[in-house]
Amino acid sequence: MTVGLMGLYGCGDELEATKKELKGLQKEEAEIATKIRELELKIAKLDTNALKEPEGVLVSTKMIRPGTFDHYIEVQGVAESNENIQMSTEIGGIVRQILVNEGDQVSEGQLLLKLADDVFQNNIGELQTSLDLAETIYKKRKNLWDKNIGSELQYLQAKNQMEGLQKKIQTILSQKKKTEIKAPFTGTIDEIFINEGEMAFPGMPVLRIVNLRNINMKADVSEAYIGSFSKGDSVTVEFPSIHKEASATISAVGQYIHPMNRTFKVEIKLANSDLILKPNLLGIIHLRSQVLLDALVVPTKYIQQDKGQNFVFITKREGKETQAQKKNIEIGLSYRGATVVTSGLNPNIELIADGSRTLADGDLIIIKN
Repeated sequence: MTVGLMGLYGCGDELEATKKELKGLQKEEAEIATKIRELELKIAKLDTNALKEPEGVLVSTKMIRPGTFDHYIEVQGVAESNENIQMSTEIGGIVRQILVNEGDQVSEGQLLLKLADDVFQNNIGELQTSLDLAETIYKKRKNLWDKNIGSELQYLQAKNQMEGLQKKIQTILSQKKKTEIKAPFTGTIDEIFINEGEMAFPGMPVLRIVNLRNINMKADVSEAYIGSFSKGDSVTVEFPSIHKEASATISAVGQYIHPMNRTFKVEIKLANSDLILKPNLLGIIHLRSQVLLDALVVPTKYIQQDKGQNFVFITKREGKETQAQKKNIEIGLSYRGATVVTSGLNPNIELIADGSRTLADGDLIIIKN
């Protein structure tokens, strides 16, 4: 028991000695650091060739020169296809044959669907037999009439009988054509609504055919922009959902202002060779409403406000130093992160860009572009 206590006292003495040694070294280190700093300051004062670290806020700058500014408005539009129709039959009948499948590419005039035409075929057969007889009788009556034999009445009756039957056959043939549905334009079979053997009724959709190679976009534009756009003007259409942007031209400008929302229509035609654009797809149309020449344009993010007054910082050089100078400005049109400065700035000035938010008027700056 006595030996154990002596061991503990021995360890305690060693710990205290170690702490005391560490404290002495720390004090010595602090004194050395202070001495080093004093020597550095003394050298800096005595050595006129020593490089001094420049003072100031680190910023980047941007030269602002006159240029052309295109202002656009953005309106929402919906993609449409003029060649997107549901086809139906003009007459009723059983669907005898469907000659296409959904997704098939078809050409204008191609036969797509046939209704049963047995009744028409039978009627034509019966009428053709009667017509053959009527033509024979007519020829004989005509030969006799040409020789002044027989009565004119008999000749005219034979002629009338023959021509009446010919017209009836033509009428039935015309009706028979309505049992066939053909493609009105080149396109794609999008949907088939009926099956073979089912009854089709007049006006009932049987299939849908679409041609998406040419798409139209229609948009409502505020009456405030009347006269700003013309047929043939270039536009850009953005489709956010498919991350696509396309160039196009205005195909038509409406001449009527809707009394409810005070807008007029603008229509744009788009080529769609890759068929990625679909009817009812939402798009944003960028319409150029104004072009300004020799405009001073600055990035909008560098324009600040103080009590409702817009301002920017520009560079001001005083000898070897460069300062930040606050300039109050008036602004005009803005578009996609760029704003026109209408007054307050001269051409070819150096605008303080990154770092301008932390500045005050007269601050020293260090430019590092």
